[in-house]
Amino acid sequence: MLEPPSILLIEDEPCLRENLQLLLQSEGYHIRTASNSAEGIQKVAEEPYDLVITDISAPKVHGFQVMEYLNAYFPETVVVAITGHGSTESAIEALRRGAYDYLSKPFNVDIMKSSIKRALEKARLQKTLCYYMKELERQEDEHTHELTEANQKLEQSLADLQAMQEHLIQVEKLSALGELVAGVAHELNNPLTVILGNAELLVSRAAGDAKVKGQLERICDAVARCQQIVKSLLSFARKQKPTKAYIDVNSLCKSVLNLLAYQLKVSNITLEKRFDADLPKTMADPHQLQQVFVNLVTNAYQAMSSYRGRGKLVVATKRYNDMIQIAFRDDGPGIAQEHQRKIFDPFFTTKDQGTGLGLGIAYGIIKEHGGTITVQSALGEGATFRIELPVINRLQVAAKPTNGQPRASEHKRVLVVDDEESNARLLVEIVRHLGHQAEVVSSSQEALERIAKQEYDLIFADMKMPQIDGSRLHQGVEVLQPELARQIVFTTADAVSDATRAFLQRVGCPLVMKPFRIAAIEAIICSSPV
Repeated sequence: MLEPPSILLIEDEPCLRENLQLLLQSEGYHIRTASNSAEGIQKVAEEPYDLVITDISAPKVHGFQVMEYLNAYFPETVVVAITGHGSTESAIEALRRGAYDYLSKPFNVDIMKSSIKRALEKARLQKTLCYYMKELERQEDEHTHELTEANQKLEQSLADLQAMQEHLIQVEKLSALGELVAGVAHELNNPLTVILGNAELLVSRAAGDAKVKGQLERICDAVARCQQIVKSLLSFARKQKPTKAYIDVNSLCKSVLNLLAYQLKVSNITLEKRFDADLPKTMADPHQLQQVFVNLVTNAYQAMSSYRGRGKLVVATKRYNDMIQIAFRDDGPGIAQEHQRKIFDPFFTTKDQGTGLGLGIAYGIIKEHGGTITVQSALGEGATFRIELPVINRLQVAAKPTNGQPRASEHKRVLVVDDEESNARLLVEIVRHLGHQAEVVSSSQEALERIAKQEYDLIFADMKMPQIDGSRLHQGVEVLQPELARQIVFTTADAVSDATRAFLQRVGCPLVMKPFRIAAIEAIICSSPV
C-alpha cells in the first residue's frame, strides 16, 4: 500500500494552522506543522517531505529563507507559498525563487485543494524522475564498468597481439638470417677445408723443422676455432644441433675470464667472481657457451670503458630450482628501455662499429639449449644479463662394438666426387698421402660412368652437387654395385637438413663435415672393408 503524501505546513497563526491541518488530513495527507520558519527548517532537516507550504511573511525568519534552504539542500521538494491578501509582489518573488504556486489569504478551499493536488503531482513526477535518473546513472555505471573491463581486455589483447607480432617478426628475421648464415657457412667451410687439410699435410712434411711445424699447428688451431664459430652460427640459425658434453659451468666461466683477463685489466675493470661451489654439471656445448660468455663479458667491459674509463663486472653462478643461473652484472651506462626489447634482434646494435650479431647469436644458442637469456637495465644504472640453463644429467651413450683395434689398412682404390676443384684435389692428396690410390671426378654422372667400368673400394662424395646430388648418386651406385653403395662416405660444407639426416640413417652411410682432419679420413679408410 502506498504511503500518503507528506506535507509540512509552516504557519505562525495557530488558528489558521490548525484549520489547514484538519482540512488537509481530511484529504488523506500526512501533515506535520511548524509555528515558524526556523522550526520548519529544523523539521525539514530531520525528515523529507513531498510538499512544504510556508507563509512567506512569517516573523523573524521569513518564508524566503525557508525556500533558500530547500533550494540549497532539498531542491527536489516542492514549495507552495502563502501570501497576504493583495501581496502580489511577494507572490511574484516567491515564484521567482522557485515556488511552484502561491495561495492568497483568505483561502478559496477549492482553489487551495487544486493547487496542493497539482503540487503533489509535480512532487510525484519529480520523485519518479529522480528514481529513473538514479536508475539510469546506475545502469550507466554498470555499462561504464563493463566497457572499462571490455576496454582493458581489448588493450590486453592488443598488447598480446603486438607481442605476438614482434615475436613473428623476430622469427622471420631469424629465419632470413638462418638462410644467410647457412650460405655463409658453406662458403667458409670449403676454403677452411683447403686451409686445414694442406696445413696438416705440411705438418707431416715439416717434422724436421720445429719452428715451421709449430706455425702450421697454430694455423690448424685457428682453422679449428673458425670451424667452431661456423658451427655456432649454424646452431643460431637452427640448422645444426649443438654438440653437447657433460660440463662444469663454473670451470667454463673461469676459462673465459682467464682468456679475457688482459682486456679487463687494461680497461680498468674490477672483476668479482661469485661462483656457487655446489653448482651441478649439465649437458651443454662448451664451445657455444664459451662464445656466449665471451660476447657478454666483451660487451660489458667495452660499455664500462667507454662510459667512464673504468668499472666493475660481477659474474655469478647459482642453482635456481632445476636451472643453472649465470649472471653478468656491470655498472656501465645501462640500456635504454626502448632498446631492451630489440637487443636480441639480429643486426640491431647501438655501437658505431657493431654488427648486431653477437647477442642475436647468444639468444639462438641459449634457446637451442632449452634455456633463456634476459636483460635488466636502466640508464645510468648498469646492466645485468642473466642466463638460465636446465640441469641435464649425463647422457649415457652406448659404445659401438668394435672388433679389436683398427687394423692397418691395405691399399685401397678411392674415388673422390666433388664439384669444388680445390676440395677434390685436397682430398685426393690426403688419400694418396695415406698410401692409397685415388681418382677424382667433378660430377655424379662422371662417377657413375667410372663405377660402371672400374672397381673401387671406397667413394668420397660431396652431398650437394649440381644435377645429380649425393642421394641420387647413391641410388645409381646401388643399381651398379650394391656393395659399393654401402661404402660411400658423404662430405658436406652445408648445414645438415632433417631430410639429409633421415636419408643417411636409412642407407647407413657416414657423413664427414667440412673442414675435416686427416685423422678423420684415415679412420674412415681404415674401418672400411677391403
